[in-house]
Amino acid sequence: MGRHWADVTEHVPLSLARQARAAARDAGARVLVALGGGSAIGLAKAVAVGEGLPLVAIPTTYAGSASTSVWATSDEHGKTTRTSPEALPGTVVLDASLTLGLPRHTSLASGLNAVAHCVDAMWGPATTPVTRMTAVEGARLLGPALRRLAEDQDDVPAREDALLGAHLAGVALDLAGAGVHHKLCHVVAGRHGLPHAATHAIVLPHVAAVCLPSLPDGGAALAAALGTSPGDPARTIPTTLRRLARVAGVPAGLAELGMPESAIGADADAVADTLPTGTPPAVDRDALHRVVADAWAGATDRTGPTMGRPR
Repeated sequence: MGRHWADVTEHVPLSLARQARAAARDAGARVLVALGGGSAIGLAKAVAVGEGLPLVAIPTTYAGSASTSVWATSDEHGKTTRTSPEALPGTVVLDASLTLGLPRHTSLASGLNAVAHCVDAMWGPATTPVTRMTAVEGARLLGPALRRLAEDQDDVPAREDALLGAHLAGVALDLAGAGVHHKLCHVVAGRHGLPHAATHAIVLPHVAAVCLPSLPDGGAALAAALGTSPGDPARTIPTTLRRLARVAGVPAGLAELGMPESAIGADADAVADTLPTGTPPAVDRDALHRVVADAWAGATDRTGPTMGRPR
């Protein structure tokens, strides 16, 4: 008989992962079935890797964790992210009816997390034309789906498109590897216990504004997929992302999530010291400091990487 484990916490505390692993051993588990959002699937991944168990994932949000080999745990020192083949679910079940209980703001914030996977996969350390095509297709599904869900949260076809788009986004990110956006969000959210999806939604427009000028062709394809207004993708894509974040009820800046202003410099330096391969040249230490400062303050009238935090 199976055992149900319902104790799930965002960012997968290491102590909780150890408890869940022990429970799996005590139950003689032979397979894990993870039903839920990114936190539930993330915990199941930590157990699957630790205990060598096959994993079935049934996502109920658009976090995309079900389609990646990325897993993480957190402790008093922050969040540690790894990749392992054992963390990639062998079976993924996409059932839009299971997402109908998601509140509107949670659906949209989760969907923006999936869009972040698409955007970051465009310059990930192992990106290829195939991963970029996959990311663009994921964005093509996600952009319209999120707009439809903003109008009608019971739109099941929109939820189906969002689930498939999130899955493709996760596949693209898993193949390309996490880029500077994910590195930054993992540092900031892990250190300060900030909500995962909201952190991604706040930070992404700032990172996109800095990175997209280095990717003119890919940026144009991504802008078309997301249905942005015509113009420079480095401007139109961040504008579209901020608009969706506002509709989702996401705060304007990281300060509103609880990140202290005093951490801006240290967090930016932590990312600058370990920038992923493939990071656009424009993303240097100074640019990262501006990105984190702008994301903290919620600055929206930026003109690109030279904008600085309002004084």
